[in-house]
Amino acid sequence: MSFIGFINSLFVSVCDTNKDGLFIQRVDGHITRIDIFPINDKKAIIKMDDIDMGYFEEMTARGYKASFYQKYRPHIKDGLFPNESLLKAICSHPLVLFYDA
Repeated sequence: MSFIGFINSLFVSVCDTNKDGLFIQRVDGHITRIDIFPINDKKAIIKMDDIDMGYFEEMTARGYKASFYQKYRPHIKDGLFPNESLLKAICSHPLVLFYDA
């Protein structure tokens, strides 16, 4: 499986897919749109509801397949917003190393 295929599989396992993209319904009922923008075959930007959440990068060290770099926002020290918490949960996969902002 390619790197981008692996990133897609992380989201497809928890999202609804249709012709318009990937969507997930949160506990509060809000439907979040998830967009994956491949930059090249080793890096992809993730947007949730058109907000840049950070990026995945291929990683071959220490048994990981990918690392995710969370984008810093001023409020992040006060706790995560629902989309940030959702993305962190998706990135809890054993082959993904999550870097907090």
